[in-house]
Amino acid sequence: MREYLVFTLRGPMQSWGTASAVGEVRATAGRPGRSGVMGLVAAALGIRRDRPEALEKLHGAARIAIRADSFGERMLDYHTIQTPPSVRNVTYYTRRDELMNKVCKDQLSTILSRREYLADAAFTVCVWLEGDAGYGTEDMREALLRPKLTLYLGRKSCPPGFPLLPETLRAANVAEALGQYDSLHGEQFVAKGKRLAQTQLWSDAGHDIPGVEERSTLYSVRDVLTNSSKRQFGIRQERHFILQPQQKEADHVHE
Repeated sequence: MREYLVFTLRGPMQSWGTASAVGEVRATAGRPGRSGVMGLVAAALGIRRDRPEALEKLHGAARIAIRADSFGERMLDYHTIQTPPSVRNVTYYTRRDELMNKVCKDQLSTILSRREYLADAAFTVCVWLEGDAGYGTEDMREALLRPKLTLYLGRKSCPPGFPLLPETLRAANVAEALGQYDSLHGEQFVAKGKRLAQTQLWSDAGHDIPGVEERSTLYSVRDVLTNSSKRQFGIRQERHFILQPQQKEADHVHE
């Protein structure tokens, strides 16, 4: 038996970073990744970017599985953005302060940006730890209930539109943990009429669900935080598979 942290991510808009997270076209992945999920957990715990060792420790110990409850619809937003030049040794505490600086006002330039979002998407996240994260799953649950920093779904313009409903659950594997979570929260976090015909999961190794390797697709994903100060990411292996109906039904049976 292992302890899992399970919670839901649902909002009007979500956007999860990919290789095109910077530049004119900023696409979104079709689901949250480890960096985005653990970045949200880190914000809830109050870990800022000026604590790179704590961030890297948390990201390195965490493993995740993502269940798609609703993929939503992709939405493309066209932006024109004013950008001032950087000024050495000057710290701006607000965007207004930066734009009102005389040097910056005289040298404002405009860039174009197309940003992609997932509209009305919903996912259930399952997190477990392999190693010392500096925090336990119960600490994370408490933090998600009372976050120390603002939470958002990938980008600051994407706040959660629904309570995260975090739970810590003891289960034999990820499928059982998700089944227990559904028993607790039922249909609360799934949009009516948008239930997927198949239950799709993307999971790190260690999910412990029997028989997955024979019926899954293995992907390489670059979203493991390795250097927080330089925003560098390493590669992990992720399996995509369909959770079989018999497994889902079995996981709703409690001892």
